[in-house]
Amino acid sequence: MLADAGLVRPAGTRTVRGGTEQYYARAAKALHYTGPGAAGTTTAAFQALGEEIAAAQDPLLVLRHLRLTEAQVRELTATLTALARDTPDAGDGATRYGLLVGLYEAPGPHSQQ
Repeated sequence: MLADAGLVRPAGTRTVRGGTEQYYARAAKALHYTGPGAAGTTTAAFQALGEEIAAAQDPLLVLRHLRLTEAQVRELTATLTALARDTPDAGDGATRYGLLVGLYEAPGPHSQQ
């Protein structure tokens, strides 16, 4: 089902005890939640991420609210996008880490909403 949706692609097989294990890899380096239904998708994704982070050893998780100009938003967005996009993957032998990057307009005083 995930392969049919384009979220994963076949990444090899292995024969184990007379059976064949099928391995899959993610189809994209990153997922972006936008458009209709994004709120529900984001909620479900954050629930799963919260469970993953809660089970991690010594996770780094920082939430900071900033007041930014539009120019600062554009610069920070470009920097965070480059960090997430351009950090090379060390391959199958390396320890797997999760990287969650986000920038959003927080509701509350002085919000544009």
